[in-house]
Amino acid sequence: MNSTAQMGWTACNLCGSNQADLYYEGRDRQLGGTERFRLVRCRQCGLIYLNPRPSQDEIGRYYPDDYEPFTRFSRDRSGPVARWSQIRYLDKRCKAVMHWKSSGRLLDVGCATGEFLARMRCYGWQVQGVELSPTAAEAARREYGLGVLTGDPAQAQFPPTATST
Repeated sequence: MNSTAQMGWTACNLCGSNQADLYYEGRDRQLGGTERFRLVRCRQCGLIYLNPRPSQDEIGRYYPDDYEPFTRFSRDRSGPVARWSQIRYLDKRCKAVMHWKSSGRLLDVGCATGEFLARMRCYGWQVQGVELSPTAAEAARREYGLGVLTGDPAQAQFPPTATST
């Protein structure tokens, strides 16, 4: 998106402040590198977030069915070395979370096909996901038996306890 006209400026999701400084600006490699996106850091609380961001009507075009995280599941099954590499990558992500908390409940917003959630479940976490792509959410449910809701996270109706077996 060369223009921010179709994107909406937003306040900080954490504290509501409208004061933020540019943290990083870059191109979206998934979309051929033509559109620029900005990450800002809230002056009040330090949260880093995308601003401006696509509207609810626009967001789907950034996540087509061939979006790389949605296709990783089938590609990574191509051989033992690829699978080992994927597990090692996922373990690093898991350990980064467990640096702050050793166990508990985890909600992954934008969980794609669920590899990270499935790995966290291996470490004993209770996991739940929400994903905009029906195709990716179905893959997470089918391949890992994960509790993944499809649609807008703001509208998701979560069960009282987020668990997955």
